[in-house]
Amino acid sequence: MDPIFIKIADIRGGVHFVNIKHIYEVEEVTSAKAKLTHIRYYSIPDCKGQINKVITKEFSTSVLERINQLKEKP
Repeated sequence: MDPIFIKIADIRGGVHFVNIKHIYEVEEVTSAKAKLTHIRYYSIPDCKGQINKVITKEFSTSVLERINQLKEKP
């Protein structure tokens, strides 16, 4: 099966394409200034030491919903 990528815009205006199978945590963080979502994923799925994080303003529920929609596509 081909890899499925999700497009995520970070808070600095950058765009990340992340393989949905590499994502291991989607966490919503609320601070005094804003509500942000941290998405953590492995650069290389078999290597647990290579961890990346994207911080976005998108709600965690909408990120998870987009991931589920991509998984369901034939």
